[in-house]
Amino acid sequence: MRTNNESIEKRNKIDYFIDILLQWNNKFNLTSSNITKRDLEILVGETILLCDKLYGKMIMDAGSGNGLIGIPIAINNPKKRVILVEKLKKKSNFLTEVKKSLDLSNVDVVWGRVEDYLLYNSKIDCIVTRGFPNLDILVKIFLKRKICKLLAITSRAKIEKKENEMENIKKCVYNIPNREKIVLCIWSHVSRETIGKS
Repeated sequence: MRTNNESIEKRNKIDYFIDILLQWNNKFNLTSSNITKRDLEILVGETILLCDKLYGKMIMDAGSGNGLIGIPIAINNPKKRVILVEKLKKKSNFLTEVKKSLDLSNVDVVWGRVEDYLLYNSKIDCIVTRGFPNLDILVKIFLKRKICKLLAITSRAKIEKKENEMENIKKCVYNIPNREKIVLCIWSHVSRETIGKS
C-alpha cells in the first residue's frame, strides 16, 4: 500500500512541476513558447527512462535549464542528492522556486557554470544532461575527473564526434521512442557489477 501511495505522490509532484513550468514559461521563456503540457509530459517520460541507469548517490544535472532532467530524477530518486547547475539567473531562480514548491530536500540549485562548480566539488558520481550546448566541456570533465558516468540526451551527430576521444570508454547508446536523431548515450568508467550495486 505504501508503495502505491509513494507512486501517487511522485506522480502528483511531476504534474505540479509541469504546471509550474508552464506558468513560468509564459513569463520567462524557459522552453519553447508553443510547448504544450503533453509535450512536457513526453519529455519528463524520457527523463524517467534514465532513472534506472543512474550511478552513485551524487548526480549532477549539467546545464539544468528548465529542470526537465534534474527535477524528475530528484522526485523519483529521493535518496540521491541531485545538484542542478545552471548559469542563467532566471532559470536558476525558477529551479529554486520548484525546489521550494515541491519540498525537494535532496536538491541543491547552483547558479554558475559546471566547470566552476566542479573545481571545488569533486564528489559527483554521475553527470546527466539534455542538449548541453558544448558536449566537449562535459567530456573533458568526465575524462579528467573520473566521474563514473556521463549520460547525455543529445544528437547522434554529437555522439559520433566524440568517438575518437572516448574510444577506450564503455559506451551504450539507446534510441529514444519517437525520436530519429536524438539518443541517450551513456559513457561509463565502471563495470556492470559496480553499476548493479548502486
